[in-house]
Amino acid sequence: MLKSIFDAVMERRAGQLMEQVGPWLPTEGPLLDLGSGTGHLSARLERELGLEVVDADVSDIHVVGPPPVMIGDGVLPFAEGTFSAALLFFMLAYPSDPTGVLAEAARVTRGPIILVQSLHSGRLGYAWLRLREFLWTIVAFHVSKILGYVPPA
Repeated sequence: MLKSIFDAVMERRAGQLMEQVGPWLPTEGPLLDLGSGTGHLSARLERELGLEVVDADVSDIHVVGPPPVMIGDGVLPFAEGTFSAALLFFMLAYPSDPTGVLAEAARVTRGPIILVQSLHSGRLGYAWLRLREFLWTIVAFHVSKILGYVPPA
């Protein structure tokens, strides 16, 4: 039951993201989902739009779809111009070299790089963003792990 609740939340989030970026999505793949998280967005893009999506991440917390291509900081393991678009959703704050990540995304992508990232304005905005990121990333990950939603490793 708990898994179905989490899946519903993640499916809703994937739907909202698709609505936000829909006009910029190419009509054919492959797409690169860099920082693919639980895999819900990629699975939904494939299911609803028929797009081929390649997931890549620094860890595998997928609960739907195949595991991601494991990556680290540095060169992405894909040839130049492999992807019709790259999706970078709420992940650019995590790498030690975000400009390098963007440069690598540009190298392996022949189409748009679609970036969605939370921003802040002022001290209160910064505090709210940090609290929200803490709750939705660190706390949510550990709770999900404890409850068995994401793989414990």
